[in-house]
Amino acid sequence: MFTEKDFGKPIRQELRVRITRYTTRQDYADVARKHKVSPSLMKQVVSRTANLTEKNSKPMNSLVATAYENCKKKIPETQADKAYFETLIIKN
Repeated sequence: MFTEKDFGKPIRQELRVRITRYTTRQDYADVARKHKVSPSLMKQVVSRTANLTEKNSKPMNSLVATAYENCKKKIPETQADKAYFETLIIKN
């Protein structure tokens, strides 16, 4: 996902928003453990206070993949919640 042209710069704001929306502390911990990096480093990259590097790009790729998987899981959940709210609105 990330290429050399992305290194040395913060991640895109749009990506930051989506990673933040679809990941949890536990996701950070799991990815960090898998890649043997600090969860705080990953949080710095996501918050854009640290730049993306070749070294942290692999765990960041994994975090993006986790966010994507979490996002896919939310779609049916969101649709069910929407249908529930619609039944409440129709009743009133």
